[in-house]
Amino acid sequence: MMNQESRNPLLSLPEILLRGVGQVFFQNNPWTGLIIIAGVAISSWMAAVDFLLGAVVATLVAGWFEADEESIRSGFFSFGGGYVGLLVGIFAHPVMDHPVLELTVFVMLGGILAVPLTSGLAHALKRLDLPAAMFPVVVLLWAILAGILHTGLADLSAVSPLLADHPDTSLPYTWKTWFFGLTNGFGRVFVQFHPVTGLFILVGILVNSRISALMALLGGGLSILLGYLFGQYEPILRTGVMSSNPILTAIALGGFYLYFSWRSVIYALLGALLSIWLFVAMTVILAPTGLPASVLPMVLVVWIMLLGGQTFGFVEQVPLSEVTKPEEHLKHPGR
Repeated sequence: MMNQESRNPLLSLPEILLRGVGQVFFQNNPWTGLIIIAGVAISSWMAAVDFLLGAVVATLVAGWFEADEESIRSGFFSFGGGYVGLLVGIFAHPVMDHPVLELTVFVMLGGILAVPLTSGLAHALKRLDLPAAMFPVVVLLWAILAGILHTGLADLSAVSPLLADHPDTSLPYTWKTWFFGLTNGFGRVFVQFHPVTGLFILVGILVNSRISALMALLGGGLSILLGYLFGQYEPILRTGVMSSNPILTAIALGGFYLYFSWRSVIYALLGALLSIWLFVAMTVILAPTGLPASVLPMVLVVWIMLLGGQTFGFVEQVPLSEVTKPEEHLKHPGR
């Protein structure tokens, strides 16, 4: 059974891997992870394999390092290793001469390095009552990509359509803009461009937390609305590239790291709004290097908003040691 835990965390490896998948969207639930990885596989079975390979390596290394068993069981390490593996596979694959061999090596390397980096940064950031979130993943991704691609790194700038020249004419904004912008926004977190993948992810989140699913839709919808108000090129909105960071930000601040209330909803949506601007700014800044902004805007915004929240009483942060899911936080109010 997926809700039963073994004394030896490595004996429940499949459950740990699935929890790691769910942790990408702050959902510590193996059923959520199963639905999400199935959705990723619909779009790209190779991406799903890369994630699971990196997750397996990270979990085994964490066990060998005698890391905290509860952290291993929760998918904390498999999440980091798996996500790095998936991103390295997607971004580096086009420039590899022997992709199967090289990808296997670098995905495994990412899984190994993710363990000390994730654990170390999480330990350091606890002093500020801040979560490491996906920051170790982005740092490791950039390091590996820089090592693989050297001077050809700038070629990766093509992965972002934001800076490309667009015709003056644009398709009209319709329900399809909202539907594909939202669904692709969920998939874009895994760098997948497939609406069915996004629907699977949304359903997976809903299985674990209705509040998180609601906040994800609000955050993603806000990004589409902002794009509409500022006249963003409609096909860009459909790709979901503008929606992934707001979706994650809204989940993180809307009841996960902050106790859920109407105030935290407003605060989370302000964070989602800030993540949109920061994503655009970082895309422009990183364009000469070719490094992807990925989910770093979300991480930085969550840190900023949590630090700001510590200085006033508008919202209240959930102690990091007590973070589970929004519905559980309702049972243990902070006030």
